[in-house]
Amino acid sequence: MKRIKLFALLLCAFIIPTIMLMAGCNKTKTKPQPEPEPHVHVFSAWQQSVPASCTETGLMRRDCVDCDYFETSTIAALGHNFEDWHETTHPTCTTGGEQQRSCLRCGELEKETLQKLGHDFSDGWKFSKTEHYHYCIRCGTKADDSKAMHNFSLNEGNECSVCGYDRRSDVLTFAKTGGGGLLFC
Repeated sequence: MKRIKLFALLLCAFIIPTIMLMAGCNKTKTKPQPEPEPHVHVFSAWQQSVPASCTETGLMRRDCVDCDYFETSTIAALGHNFEDWHETTHPTCTTGGEQQRSCLRCGELEKETLQKLGHDFSDGWKFSKTEHYHYCIRCGTKADDSKAMHNFSLNEGNECSVCGYDRRSDVLTFAKTGGGGLLFC
């Protein structure tokens, strides 16, 4: 029995390394292959794929002519291209007005409120048979704080010393202001 054990032990000591050596002999050694060179993309011209608008960005794209790779680039929004302002409602002394303009590209309408003008009272006088007053040169409104009765102290009490109204005349003139116009009351 000792012999059998010894024989088995020797057999294992020689057989196992021989099998391993034989398994390694079947392999062929090859030289390591060099890394392939990276692909260099050759691109087509940029093409607009989504056009930009006044308020939205667009998109450009170009493709590699040798593979499926592509690149994209954003196109900035164009912004509005407004025409000149057009007054739609003229402001007056007491009410505001409005102006508007539209974008020549997309038609967007922009409106703006115009301030009321306010009265522009004259330095000269208008007068009637009983009173004189400053007036708005735009709308003709009387300036309430300038309204006063005539002071007939000139020309024998017939001419107002403030506005120049002569009560002997049926025709009222702008004598003191040099306006040269006629006013009938």
